[in-house]
Amino acid sequence: MTLTSCNLFKGSGIELEIENNSDHPITDVKFTTTEKLSVIEFKKIENNKSVSEFLKMDKNRSDGSYYLEFKRSNGQNESKEYGYYTNGGPLDNKIIFQVENDTISARTSEY
Repeated sequence: MTLTSCNLFKGSGIELEIENNSDHPITDVKFTTTEKLSVIEFKKIENNKSVSEFLKMDKNRSDGSYYLEFKRSNGQNESKEYGYYTNGGPLDNKIIFQVENDTISARTSEY
């Protein structure tokens, strides 16, 4: 019951967590949906640090995916598409992205 109440208080959306497990900071981090109606941005995430934020999806209406974009310290742009939402609503409570030196993995979590 508590989780439901918490989600109602926040509105429609999904919790995001990004773990930077790489050896270097990442910059210009953006997280959004296919519809790009709301964006979470972090200027920099230091190596071996994590950040979290809630993406509001109150204005989303269609089906789509989530997108993570960032720049590595060597200037290389990276992106990862993950997950699915339907009729503007998330199917999961939380997405966790793990940034490694050479890969990006993602998983969902139920808090």
